[in-house]
Amino acid sequence: MKFEEALRKIEEIVNRLESGEADLEESLRLFEEGMKLVNQCERMLDEAQRRVEMVIKDGDEHYTEPFEEEEFEP
Repeated sequence: MKFEEALRKIEEIVNRLESGEADLEESLRLFEEGMKLVNQCERMLDEAQRRVEMVIKDGDEHYTEPFEEEEFEP
């Protein structure tokens, strides 16, 4: 499952739980499913962060530098 799909599913689960329409058993099932999806999303984000590198051109040489989170904060 792609990150965006998992995120949409989490939003659907949250909306369903917030609506109060689910009984206790369904609410527990939804909560468990949501937590699995959250963990999956966290793993995908961790992997993406590890893979992100900035390519910096210095004359004719190229080198990579690890992703620095603080450089991209608003």
